[in-house]
Amino acid sequence: MSTSKYKKKKDGVPPGDQDDGPKRKKKDSVPTVERNLRKKKAAVPTLYVHTFCAPFTFEAYIFETSPGNDGYMNSYKEIMKGNKRCKYLTNCLFSSYVFRRGDGDEILGNVKDGYWRIIMIRYPSRKGSTAETREEGLHALRQFFSDKEFNKYPPRFIETEDLSNKENPPALDEFFLDRDIKDFMEEDVDASELNEGFYSKHKAFARKCWSRKPPSEWACSTLGFPAQHT
Repeated sequence: MSTSKYKKKKDGVPPGDQDDGPKRKKKDSVPTVERNLRKKKAAVPTLYVHTFCAPFTFEAYIFETSPGNDGYMNSYKEIMKGNKRCKYLTNCLFSSYVFRRGDGDEILGNVKDGYWRIIMIRYPSRKGSTAETREEGLHALRQFFSDKEFNKYPPRFIETEDLSNKENPPALDEFFLDRDIKDFMEEDVDASELNEGFYSKHKAFARKCWSRKPPSEWACSTLGFPAQHT
């Protein structure tokens, strides 16, 4: 982060007292993860996969055809609703989708047309995510999005990228709405742990669920999160 230089000392006044401090950083409405992805060279359709800290076992996939814009997702959504069938997705255990989080607890839209963006969810196996399972997932999605049966104008080429970071996984609220974080926690965390003592007992993990301020109402009322946690 860049900082502005303080003015030189003048008339015996300490430099820090001469102005209002560094200029405030200008912020846009695009989440940090989204801005980082946009730094890639534009206009190459790309599939990304992310994973999260234990005990979460699911994989999250994003398909972009250009920076800030999802590919054609209607067929995927119809399959997840049971209105269509696709062996690529069924055989590879893709199970659902959620809407992608923007600022606050609001759904992120495409830059181009405003359509709500989605994240494709997969629980690969009982053992959880591995480099091999993520490669399988990316391969299955590349086949799906390249098939004219499901996409009228499929991309000629789709890149794939595994963005999982085992050493420092992202927090869930960088991607997911509060309601979906709650669902993921209820799916993967032992029910006996989800009580008012959760936050005080598991602070490091708790910050990998909600890293922003404030956490959700459910996190505060059920898990003991302070209204403004740090």
